[in-house]
Amino acid sequence: MIMVAEYYQGRAARIRGWRWRNLLVLKSLTITAALSLSASSARAVDYHFVRTLQPDETTKWGLDVANIAGMGILFMPQINGKEDLAVRVRMYRPVEGDFEVFQEETAEVGTPFPAQPGTYQYLLNLPRQVLLKPGKYLVRVDCFDISDDKPALLGSDSVFFTAVEAKPKNADPQRPLRPAPIARRPTRGFDMHFARISEPIDIERRGAVVEKITVGGFVFLPDLEAKDDLIVRVRLYRPVDGELDVADEAIAKVDAGWPGHPGTYRFTCGLKPAQPVKPGKYLLRVDCLNKRDREPTLWATALEFLTIAAATE
Repeated sequence: MIMVAEYYQGRAARIRGWRWRNLLVLKSLTITAALSLSASSARAVDYHFVRTLQPDETTKWGLDVANIAGMGILFMPQINGKEDLAVRVRMYRPVEGDFEVFQEETAEVGTPFPAQPGTYQYLLNLPRQVLLKPGKYLVRVDCFDISDDKPALLGSDSVFFTAVEAKPKNADPQRPLRPAPIARRPTRGFDMHFARISEPIDIERRGAVVEKITVGGFVFLPDLEAKDDLIVRVRLYRPVDGELDVADEAIAKVDAGWPGHPGTYRFTCGLKPAQPVKPGKYLLRVDCLNKRDREPTLWATALEFLTIAAATE
């Protein structure tokens, strides 16, 4: 019986090893395909992406912090060199019905990662000019191609962080705790997972009432083993003073991607807000979650601003 048990344990380990080796081979082939397809002018998928590694959503900063530093990755396979890139960093603070630009800086673009063609590192610094206020902030990183006279936006990424008092005064013990941010899923090798929200975002009205907001886009997940393991959640946030309220959320429909583009999936989602949507600026967030894990983990995320105009007569 012991020998039988050892045989099946060894067999299960070998199967797991084969499975991961096959997955890594598939990922390598997928990344190679992405590099070659991104060089085609007739591509259906734009593989440029920006990834902010720090700060992350679990970061909490004191109100008197002297500098907020961070770093990230640019994947820009069509760029000849880093001198053709400019990276703008903006920090936004939610206010009632809008996002105000709290600070703007230029990030430093570094050298490519070893053995990772098309990748560049970037470093950001947001030295404090005024004290932070308690609450949420949004850091948005925009990467531009400046090789022509008119800069072209290649990719963006956004992350939240929270500013807190070291010892909050007059804390309200009855205030409900917000759920902790979802952890990003670790990957094997270079993390190329990303999500993209397609423009335009369709807003359907009946008079002054916003009845439906249709959001679509695609994700590139070369490590995903099966489409059924993927949950794409779409949330609409309304900014209030220092916070973000969830105005609506829904689970998107996920379909296979384009032929000849392995690792891609398309999604569509129709948000139907139950409460009236006031005019102003909102934030759309798409989270790609892996439901195979015991606790859902984050494959990729995408955020875009959305302006709801006042109804016209």
